[in-house]
Amino acid sequence: MIRRRFLKGLLGSLASFLTGSVMAYGKECTTSSDDEGPYFKQGAPFREQIFDEAPENQEVLLISGFIKSDCHQLVGDGVVDVWQAGPNKRYDLSDQYQFRGKVRIDSKGFYQVKTLVPPIYPGRPMHIHFKVSAKGYQTLTTQMYFSDDESRHSDWLYRRNDGASRSVSIDRSEKPSRAQFDIFLKSNS
Repeated sequence: MIRRRFLKGLLGSLASFLTGSVMAYGKECTTSSDDEGPYFKQGAPFREQIFDEAPENQEVLLISGFIKSDCHQLVGDGVVDVWQAGPNKRYDLSDQYQFRGKVRIDSKGFYQVKTLVPPIYPGRPMHIHFKVSAKGYQTLTTQMYFSDDESRHSDWLYRRNDGASRSVSIDRSEKPSRAQFDIFLKSNS
């Protein structure tokens, strides 16, 4: 009887531990969604660099990553739409599409875009918007934040939608600086 209770308790603890691990692991493999917001503009051109010329003293940033589903499944052949505020702390809504562009996701789930490190502007921390679409998956709009920007902690959108899991570090050991931002999509099924 004592042995049976011990085994039952051990199995229960093991199940709780495994379930907790699965739940935590599952949360890691999701990307929180955001609204497009008022500054999204349809029709951005396909281009890997979303600015014409880098103003003096502006840090160029190469963002790359993988589009995934279910933690490990790479999602290929889709589109990543990217937009952000420019150095003047404003979004370009003209037909110039400055600091806006689309890049293709290759067959291995990889994407890459070159931009500038975004500014902090009144009411918002440094961030870049992404809208990802691929056949068979739900379109996702999200934002990427920067871990060295302390102002993100006071941003209501950051706090509301698990911004910590979407914060990246900038690697400044090479020129241009680099950041990796992997994005997880949900299947349509």
